Amino acid sequence: MGPLDGAIAFVVLYCALQALVLPLISYWAGTGVNIDEAEQLIYLPHFWMGYGSSQPPLYSWLSAVFCQIFGTSVLSLKIVKYLMVLLGTVCVAVGIRRLGYSRGAAAAAMLGLFTIPEILWEMQRALTHSVAALAFSAMMVLALILLFEKRTLARYAFFGLAAGLALLAKYNDILLLIALIAAALSIPVYRSAILDRRIVMSAFIAALVVLPTALWSLEHQSALLGNASKFQIGGSGTHILSARLQGLRDLVMGSISFAVLPFGLALMAFIAEKLVMKAWRHKARAEAQFVGRIILFGLAITVALIITSGASEVRNRWLLPLLFLVPAYGAMRAEEFDLKGRKIQYFLAGTGAAFAILALPATWYVQAAGGNGFSSSIRLDYPAFYKLLTADGPVSTIIGDRQWVGNFRLVERNLVIMDPQTPHFGTLMQPPAIIVWLDDRPLPAGLLSKAEKAGYALEGGVRRLSVPERLSRKGSRAAGFVRLRKINDVPAAADGPDAGPVQDGD
Repeated sequence: MGPLDGAIAFVVLYCALQALVLPLISYWAGTGVNIDEAEQLIYLPHFWMGYGSSQPPLYSWLSAVFCQIFGTSVLSLKIVKYLMVLLGTVCVAVGIRRLGYSRGAAAAAMLGLFTIPEILWEMQRALTHSVAALAFSAMMVLALILLFEKRTLARYAFFGLAAGLALLAKYNDILLLIALIAAALSIPVYRSAILDRRIVMSAFIAALVVLPTALWSLEHQSALLGNASKFQIGGSGTHILSARLQGLRDLVMGSISFAVLPFGLALMAFIAEKLVMKAWRHKARAEAQFVGRIILFGLAITVALIITSGASEVRNRWLLPLLFLVPAYGAMRAEEFDLKGRKIQYFLAGTGAAFAILALPATWYVQAAGGNGFSSSIRLDYPAFYKLLTADGPVSTIIGDRQWVGNFRLVERNLVIMDPQTPHFGTLMQPPAIIVWLDDRPLPAGLLSKAEKAGYALEGGVRRLSVPERLSRKGSRAAGFVRLRKINDVPAAADGPDAGPVQDGD
């Protein structure tokens, strides 16, 4: 496109379109945001070194800073997300160019990312921290590539900063960092960049970036490990082997699910150009070997981790830092075959762009309709919901059973909003406070217990609501809430009668 790189221009336009259209759809439909982004709304007022939900803090920091500058809105949340998508994709393209490959290879590597289901679909309909993982994983890879190109003190500092940010974006980026170093050490031409004594400065800067969050995590282990059960760390006795086999099975199936489209498309393109056997026998360039070994070492480290820890569950999105370079590897290998290879690169780039365009309407629909279960909370009319909750008095603190409750900040930005995994639960609460939950269920006992430990008690019984719900057959959804009072504010004798009906519901 003249002086512009066509692939980068396409991704810029794509990200700008999504960042503008998705909020417009939300405002038109009168809906909120998905659970992952609603969780960010909960944490917006708090610039902590760590948060709940076993997640790192970087994405929450970026969201908080951006919303404080430009206001709390769906538009602000989407701009943050798509700036991260843009950063990740551009870093991939720039990294491939810096390794000495053509614009065609860079375009195929960049647009090929949209053939990965986790990026094409999951990042558009949900996810936050995984988006940051893509952005800063790609930045860390680019920083190391820049070191290969020219070893300067500034570039070693940048590599350390990028590594630290990657670890704050997603904790499993430590696997990518180890794989990067192992891959570089395994290739003679790159080995000296890692063995240079200036790498100590990279490690020092990375440690400085991560240290505050590491210290916070040690002090708040319950928040750090709040979702540790999702790893399903293996049990004992006869279950040890089965847990590890299940984890390895999940890794294999997750890798296939993650990479089946980019790998399959590349394989089809090589077959069409009759280059499969030539590519198999042809020794890859050192640059392609480096990228290929990043993937292999990353998976090998994950296998070792599963075996040693006994983790029996591996989710697809956890493999993002290890497998997002699969399209890049295919594009780099195609470069070795001149005109035929260029055709493969154009095919991969064009297919990725086509997938991105074809998926747009589905992502717009999901923004308005959400999904099933708690994901359908996106359809609730939150201004009407808030009016129902405050009909008999003001509310300063809203405690919800899941992260969806963060959507109330789009209605009233000064609320204290918490879910079960919010740190500093007791110190954050401000009266008057309520507990709210969705569907025709009893009062969540865990939330009541946390409120009682914070010095609050029930004020009255459970109140049932019918909340307007957009784009649904029923047109409404059941919800319940209870008011809380500070125990020290009323005589102790008032505690008894209020508790009876709620205890029956539990």
